[in-house]
Amino acid sequence: MIENTLKLAGFTNFHPIRVTDPGFVKGKSDTSESSIRKVAEAAYSRL
Repeated sequence: MIENTLKLAGFTNFHPIRVTDPGFVKGKSDTSESSIRKVAEAAYSRL
């Protein structure tokens, strides 16, 4: 759904990630610095 929203807004060069891909569980994962770093590294690797 978010991909369609981005496309409708004119964004075409994007690479969506799911925070569940690096092993996080929605509503049960902490927001520690190491967790944020893990998601940021996953996003950076997609650039």
